[in-house]
Amino acid sequence: MNVKELLNRIWQGQATGKPDRYTRELLAAYAALVPARVLPVLLAAPMDRPMLIPDETELMPALPLGDVLSEELDLHVPYGTLILILPDARHRGAADRFSADLGVMVAESLLVAMDHGGLPMERETDTLYMLAHSAARMARAPQLQRKGVDLPGFMRGLGRSLAAYWGATQAPLDDRTLFARQDFLWTPQLASYLRTLDAGFTAPDPVAIPADLIGVDGTGLVLGEWIARLEAGVRRLLTTTGTAWPQMAPPKNLMSRFNLH
Repeated sequence: MNVKELLNRIWQGQATGKPDRYTRELLAAYAALVPARVLPVLLAAPMDRPMLIPDETELMPALPLGDVLSEELDLHVPYGTLILILPDARHRGAADRFSADLGVMVAESLLVAMDHGGLPMERETDTLYMLAHSAARMARAPQLQRKGVDLPGFMRGLGRSLAAYWGATQAPLDDRTLFARQDFLWTPQLASYLRTLDAGFTAPDPVAIPADLIGVDGTGLVLGEWIARLEAGVRRLLTTTGTAWPQMAPPKNLMSRFNLH
């Protein structure tokens, strides 16, 4: 679903800000991995994957998503909130999508952080690779298992979003199959694939990546604060590995990330 369709469905009265049990449980599992503030919106429409986008995202010129939700659904949307778009229970489909939905949410959160320019864009591929490894390791924690998270499903969702970002949806079949594997992050094939995309990719040793790299302190953090704390962890890791910290890139235009044209 693109944002134009999202806007139309909101205007047609097919959205609600009242979370159901599935959504509440999904948000609880997400909060154990990413302590960013999230507001859920359920659509009366089928979706094969969640959307997670910042409230400031413009659905039309000068029309940010947060303002639309405030006006149409009477929701309080503080600035710096991530908006989670999910299908409602009647349109949810597969009963086993919980862990995959969580994997997509975590991956999309990391991609939002990259888009906001708070992470080292000169080492973009290395950074995203390290953050994905951290997320995969944290998803194995007993705390997440008690919340109903299974690693194969989580990795399927994580891989799906990363494949789309790294262009594997347009790549030969072998590359698309790679991202569907539970162990895709640990394969030599992934390192080789990423080197074809980015000659500066260094293939950081997964063993040296802290499991809690994405596990910053806090709960319900505004987006900018969460990104700042995430950046601090990446900064420390790059410093300890002897990598120079690059100049921060200016924020990217979210219009291109979310296909708003």
